[in-house]
Amino acid sequence: MRMKALLVACTVLVASPALADKKAAKPAAAATPDLGQLIPPDGDPSGATFAFAGSGVYTGATSQQMTKDLPGLHVVKNVAGAFSKNKKSYWASADVASGVAGGPQAVDGHASAVWDKTDTGWKLVAFSIVPTATAKQQQDAKKKGAVAPAIKAMNGAGDEYFLTVFDKVFRENAAETVGARNDAVLFGSAANERYVGAGSIKKTLAGWDLALTVHGDMADGKTSGRLLWIAANIDARPQSKPKADPTPYRVFLIYEGDSDGNYELVHASFAAVTSGWPQ
Repeated sequence: MRMKALLVACTVLVASPALADKKAAKPAAAATPDLGQLIPPDGDPSGATFAFAGSGVYTGATSQQMTKDLPGLHVVKNVAGAFSKNKKSYWASADVASGVAGGPQAVDGHASAVWDKTDTGWKLVAFSIVPTATAKQQQDAKKKGAVAPAIKAMNGAGDEYFLTVFDKVFRENAAETVGARNDAVLFGSAANERYVGAGSIKKTLAGWDLALTVHGDMADGKTSGRLLWIAANIDARPQSKPKADPTPYRVFLIYEGDSDGNYELVHASFAAVTSGWPQ
């Protein structure tokens, strides 16, 4: 997987263990969730329903439980986000880079998240903050037998997910589900793989030409804003080589639905199976 296009949006300071915005929030910032704060705040002991954090998998975890799988001092940049059609849910994505605001930075991760709006603010539903990997790092991990942690089966979206999305996502027609949005974002497993806009994403998926097979159980859920999120461990093989040795990935997908039960891909993050964040 390779990428050359970047969408520059903004840069936010990240402090360990949680991703936190060091700058004073602008007045309008309260209207949307802060991707720079992916860990639930104190007072929300249940945590997110699901999380890919580093090389780990978590359900309802606290920030203390996830600390070992989160990066240290980092910044998030190229932040892109959008509301669901009814404004009750929100999703966002960003590059994650080592360093501090204003200093040298190198992208070494990708972040994605989904929130629901409540009477008291935004509730983090599910997120993924995973390290990137070079092709060599990915192959080395594969040779060493690196295995992605198992995902506990969680079908929060019910039959709607399987009837409307599954066949196209995990067969050969993934590109057909991409929504016609200029702000849709696809992450590949490498640091420079960020594809923006429906046209770029469809072209990239077609270029990868991969057959994706679910490895183990999946987790999925649906927000009050009809955002469908899916997390799975997958095996990827070239379409032309169905018996090839598979390359493992961890995938986090976000789809936007309508009242008729139609879903379109608005975000996807593919992560290599490695040992976690560089130390």
